[in-house]
Amino acid sequence: MAHIAVITSGLFGMLHSSLEVVSRLKSEGHQVTYLSSLDLRSKLEGKDISFVQLPSINFRYWPTHNTLLRSWPMRLKHHIKNLKSNNTLGKKNLKFNKFEEVLSSVNPDKLIIDVELHEVIYSAISLKIPFVLLNQWFPNLRAPSVPPMQTDIVPGMGFRGSKAGISLAWTFIKFKAHIRILILHLVIERYRASVLKRYARELGISRNSLKYSSFPPFFHYKEITTLHMTLKDMDFPQIDVPKVVYVGPMVMDNRDKQQQTIDSEFLDIFESRQNKGNKIIYCSVSTLNNGDLGFIKKVIEAVKGQSNWFLIVSLGGKLKKSDFMKVPGNVFIKEWVPQLEVLKNTDCSINHAGINTINECIHFEVPMLVYSGKRHDQNGCAARVVYHRMGLIGNKDLDTNDDIRTKISTILKNPEYRNRMKEIGKKYKKVKRSCLSEQLYL
Repeated sequence: MAHIAVITSGLFGMLHSSLEVVSRLKSEGHQVTYLSSLDLRSKLEGKDISFVQLPSINFRYWPTHNTLLRSWPMRLKHHIKNLKSNNTLGKKNLKFNKFEEVLSSVNPDKLIIDVELHEVIYSAISLKIPFVLLNQWFPNLRAPSVPPMQTDIVPGMGFRGSKAGISLAWTFIKFKAHIRILILHLVIERYRASVLKRYARELGISRNSLKYSSFPPFFHYKEITTLHMTLKDMDFPQIDVPKVVYVGPMVMDNRDKQQQTIDSEFLDIFESRQNKGNKIIYCSVSTLNNGDLGFIKKVIEAVKGQSNWFLIVSLGGKLKKSDFMKVPGNVFIKEWVPQLEVLKNTDCSINHAGINTINECIHFEVPMLVYSGKRHDQNGCAARVVYHRMGLIGNKDLDTNDDIRTKISTILKNPEYRNRMKEIGKKYKKVKRSCLSEQLYL
């Protein structure tokens, strides 16, 4: 069997998804080493996973630490003066040689690299180590019937969902991206992307295979196989794209047993659902911010007086329990909850359209009421939930208490949503049973 190195940013969502990848590869008999720039030793403790720490990635690279160059005229003067050396200095500061040293010491047969870690990607190309890319999002590739991930456009719904509307949306996204690039060039703050692009040419990566991407940044690699940890049956219908492989949601349902400890009051709620038919609504808002306090209060008001509804709210560290002085008896607010255990006993998930929470809802077949956080891919994920009738969508800024109550009631009373989640769940389980190694082309 092969020695595979899995390399990610180590950030929360990607960490747990990639650890499920590691678990499946190990179960198939492979030796796996996990690499990240973050020190993850405490989080990997007891998981029997070999860990190697990478050098830190300089996401906001600037060619000098001289604080006098913060003003634009000084930056321009420095840039012009050092035109010939900027690229050489940039390659040094982006630490390609150090990444290569670590990869050589690990000596894997194949790499699985987080799609955002361009320095690692280029180091693998330089060392000629076979690799595939790992992406936690749906493909964000232009197609006539597939809108950009940054929008909430649902194909076939109104003018925006027509081919003309979708084409306009892509044109607008591309226009904004070019304006952003132009501004960064003018203020001389695009060194990392520029160095990466030049180094790609040195490595023989053709312009045709390296496409600028606004999400995820900076580039899309057309000729490199990319594993998307999403379910193809949840994406919009489209023709198969070469090098795009859907491996399905990676939900690590046995993660850290200590953190999955259940409060006794939750056990009582779960029991009342089992024995009395009460309904549990779980609202997770981990990526919302303090400005969304009003939205959470509207959700609380929406369930007030509903004697057979129980609302569990997970604040996720962004808000505090003390922000909610008086809450109804059927509402339970926690700064953290064991999400997987709660979802296992949930009838309706109210979430921000983050792909990891959506994947977990698929895992437990829970219909959703989605209020997009309007960041990154959240609008696009929300649109896919609506398109596939996996739940309903709302607007956290416009929906009233009554609107929220009506939508929750619709999801709880209409069996279509639960049945649809069961259908999606069957397709997910079929993908999960497949051999991951074969999808890696090992």
